[in-house]
This record gives sequence, C-alpha cells and structure tokens, in this order.
Amino acid sequence: MKRVQFKNRFFVIVLFLVVSSVNSQSDSQYTQYMYNTSMVNPGYAGTEEVLKVSLLHRSQWVGMDGSPTTQTLSIENSFKDRVGGSLNLSKDAIGPRSEYIFDVNLSYRIQLTSKAKLSFGLKGGGRMLDVNLNKGNLKGNQSSNNNNQLDNDFLPTLGAGLYFYTDKSYFGISSPNLLENNHYRGEEGYKYLADRHLYLLAGHVFQLSDSFKFKPAGLIKVVEGAPISIDFSANFMYQDCLILGAAYRNNAAVSALVGLYITKKIFIGYAYDYDIDIKQNMTGGSHEIFLGFRFPTNKSFESPRFF
Repeated sequence: MKRVQFKNRFFVIVLFLVVSSVNSQSDSQYTQYMYNTSMVNPGYAGTEEVLKVSLLHRSQWVGMDGSPTTQTLSIENSFKDRVGGSLNLSKDAIGPRSEYIFDVNLSYRIQLTSKAKLSFGLKGGGRMLDVNLNKGNLKGNQSSNNNNQLDNDFLPTLGAGLYFYTDKSYFGISSPNLLENNHYRGEEGYKYLADRHLYLLAGHVFQLSDSFKFKPAGLIKVVEGAPISIDFSANFMYQDCLILGAAYRNNAAVSALVGLYITKKIFIGYAYDYDIDIKQNMTGGSHEIFLGFRFPTNKSFESPRFF
C-alpha cells in the first residue's frame, strides 16, 4: 500500500511540474499515425480517394492517476479528381488539463508523372484549453496568489503540408500549426505555449511475394524547446488483411502493432508502447486502439492501400 501511495504521489508531482510551469506544448503523440496521416499532414487528406471515417483512443502511462488520454475522430473524402478534405476532432487530457482541437483540411493534387502525385494541403481551425490546478490531488500545492484556472481559452490554428506519393512510396513535410500563441493568466499564473511543429514522414512498400508486403516508415517531429522525436516503424502485411509490426521512438518507447481488415472496408488496429522514459513498474505501458471505415466511391477498389 505504501508503495502504491508513493507511486501516485510521485506521479502527481510530475503532473504538477508539467501543467503548472512555463512550457512548450507538444502536439498529441500517436503510434498509429500511419492510419490517420491527415492529423499531422493536411496534404494527405483525400489522397486515398475514398470516404474514410477514423476513430482512435490512446491511454498513456496506464495505471497512474491523471495519466494522458487522447481521443480523435476524423472524416475524410476526395472531391472530384483533384480536391480532398477532412474534418478532424480530438480531445487531449492530462491531469487537470484538457484540450479540445477541431480543424478542417483542404488539399489539391497534381499529377507529376503517370505514377506520382503531389498534394498541397491547408489546415484551419482552433483549440480550446481548460486547466484547473485547484482540483484533486494538486489542490494544496498551489499558491493562493496564483490564478490557477483557464476556462475554454481559444487559440486559432493554421497549418500547411506537402505530400508526395506513388502507389508504393510517399514523402511529406508539414506544420499542422504555423501560429505561435500562448495562454496566460496572472503575473505568476499558468502559461501555455503553442509552439510550431515540423513533421517529416516517409515510407516505401516492398512486395516480398504474392502474399506479403513490407513497409518501413519514419516520422520525425521537431518542436522548438523540445528534443527531436524520431519514430521508425516496420510493418508486414499478409494477404492484404493482417498487419504485424514494431516501432521505436527515440528515448521514449518500443511498440508492438497489429492490425486486421475485418472486411475490405473495416479495419481495426492496436498498438502497445513499452515506455522507456518512465519506469515500467510504475505504469502499465501505453495502449492505443484504432477503428477505420472505408467506403469506396468507385468499383475499381479491390484492396486497401498500405499507407
């Protein structure tokens, strides 16, 4: 019992330091970003040329009070021959802080060669932040002179991205939010800095046999004031149905991934992160589940794309 209490107290201290200090805020982390790429690159929206609905839930540092959780909903489609778009909604929570994000992506594709396309994307929307450091286990750690609460504080977002792709390869560069804004309350109160992010992503699909495909992929995230995040993954697909893979995020986590196309239109994916930066005996790791629905708009759709 004492050991459990110590763990919870230690984690409360960590949360307090995270949410009450002046800090640079990093966007939500996704292990299965490859199934919902428009969340990080607006140029991806509509490139699959199907109507797609995606749901994701992520629980990080399971077993600790106030640990981070993320939920997302994305609706994506292709309009006409060159235009695509998506609507993205998400909630990100850690301890006393909750953030609600909504944005719309619009993209325009051009044909470079018979097999290669380049998509330009723009993102517009906003985020609302709620913070209450006077609740729960953090109560009592605050100074009465501080203003420790934010209620639905709004920040606009504006992003852009480029996405180059063929039927086997892709490369993208994006910044989901080009604006650098901040929330602030009181001379010594809570500060929240929304810094610009830069994402680089790339991957290639190798056809190993009639049944097996192999896709190595990478995602690099650069945020001012934070270490560079490098995510490398390797996934195998069997019979356009079953996906098994692994991923590594530098100094953060080692992940196992599994996905299954229940039908050609319904996909479910799961990822487990073994957290390196947090002592594993203090948490149950991180869990992420993804559910996707694809509704083809033409009869030529035969098998799902591997990215």
